Amino acid sequence: MTFAEKYAHILRDLLYYYEYKVNPRGLTVHEIIDYSFKISPIYPLFKNKIKSSEINYINGELEWYFKAMNDVNFISKYSSFWKKICNDNGTCNSAYGHLIFKEHEGVNQYKWALNSLIKDKNSRQAIMMFNRPQFQYEGNKDFVCTMFLQFFIRDDKLICKTNMRSNDAVYGLANDVVFFTLLQQQLYRHLLKYYPNLKLGIYIHNSGSMHLYENKFDIVKEMLKEKFFPIELKLKFDIIDENGKFLQLYKINI
Repeated sequence: MTFAEKYAHILRDLLYYYEYKVNPRGLTVHEIIDYSFKISPIYPLFKNKIKSSEINYINGELEWYFKAMNDVNFISKYSSFWKKICNDNGTCNSAYGHLIFKEHEGVNQYKWALNSLIKDKNSRQAIMMFNRPQFQYEGNKDFVCTMFLQFFIRDDKLICKTNMRSNDAVYGLANDVVFFTLLQQQLYRHLLKYYPNLKLGIYIHNSGSMHLYENKFDIVKEMLKEKFFPIELKLKFDIIDENGKFLQLYKINI
């Protein structure tokens, strides 16, 4: 299944078939706890007459991530939202590439996951950690939403499972899925050197809290009146090397 197909179901579920109506920070939210879906990793983008994948922003975010940057000055050119949640020193906690491609506490998360699968094809230890204990402090405005990604090789297919603590369905989810599926495709390309018969498997996404904010109810209603069309995103070259070092820019052109 493509993300376009699944996304229409997610938005409909949250708008009409939600489990809880809660008010975090005084904002009304429709929420479903423990929401999961599976898609093909080469179809993470969608086109809709009302609102489609935000290609310009996604391109900026992908460059920021894959270059392992964490400065707010770069990413805020694509969305001023980041300035509202950045640290006093001008860095952002949710700089995903900086978290997994750089070494922290002696571990490079990307390299760990890759090496785990190289050493043991059946490994259950191929994880990339995102949220860390260091982010558990009072006053943190950017508490990382992604907990970890886990990769499996089963039946000669590379499977990726993402575990989120929280997902805003309109903005966070639609952008996150693009980076995570590209990450899966990049890991797949690196693993082909060691497992020539390897195929690309499914992408699995799980969110502890999948939610929709009240101020997006109207636009979601309009989106659901229109069709969601899938857009292919197939990685044809390496963006990073096996150590997570940036090689060349990937830019989506539609």
